[in-house]
Amino acid sequence: MVISRQMMDREYGKFREASGGGVAVAVVNPDGSPIAGGAGGSTSTTTQVGDSTTVVTLKAANSSLIKLVVVNTSSAVLYVKEGSTATASDWSYRLEQYDTAIIDDYDGIVTGLWSADSGGDCKVTETS
Repeated sequence: MVISRQMMDREYGKFREASGGGVAVAVVNPDGSPIAGGAGGSTSTTTQVGDSTTVVTLKAANSSLIKLVVVNTSSAVLYVKEGSTATASDWSYRLEQYDTAIIDDYDGIVTGLWSADSGGDCKVTETS
């Protein structure tokens, strides 16, 4: 699932600019009540991956994975692939700046490739 800032405004709830230019998101039901979450993991690890015009591994295969969250903070487009060798024409998710991909049904390798090396990065949170 990819959640953009525009989609948040229209469909899901509220957002606010977080310090550092990120987006803090509150996903709620139509009546404003919080959406109940599923089973949580016991370990959560966040890494920062610098943007690159060559393929990088965003997450190694992990059979214990419950959820992976990828937030593109780079001004360049990030192409994310569930599998090896993401390209600009072969990808699973296309993320503009501050777009988020939530992957909760795949535990294999996840790779990424940016449209340009702008000196930015993405934040990857892996919960298992």
